[in-house]
Amino acid sequence: MALTEREKADLIDNQFAYDGDAAGAVYVRHLPCDTAIYLGEPEDVQNALAHLPDCPNPDGPANTYRGNRPWRKGTDAQEAKKEAWLKTIEDHPETTDQDYDTAVSILVDVPVDQLSLGHLEKLGFVIVQSEGSIVAKDW
Repeated sequence: MALTEREKADLIDNQFAYDGDAAGAVYVRHLPCDTAIYLGEPEDVQNALAHLPDCPNPDGPANTYRGNRPWRKGTDAQEAKKEAWLKTIEDHPETTDQDYDTAVSILVDVPVDQLSLGHLEKLGFVIVQSEGSIVAKDW
């Protein structure tokens, strides 16, 4: 039985990501603690949600995948610049979690939330080019 849209939303809301399947077994990964969880047969979201009370690192970074950032790795200098840019956004008093998520999406080069993109542009974190490309503003 496939997961319903509501069950998928519950997994996403609780920082789980699809981690693949093998021989019909579906796994999700809890991003903050980097733990893979088997959903069972048939798939049951409760198997993943039951992990939450005993999670060894519930406040870990949820913007990593298997301990790595989700974007293509650059040089050490490039990575330091990306981390500093994200830290500046995270620490800014007028930014939101959605703004931070949008910044990560820019680095991954996936579609971004337009409202949040406009907010980042207004605060001076990004430049949106006339053709639509997005450039992280160098601080």
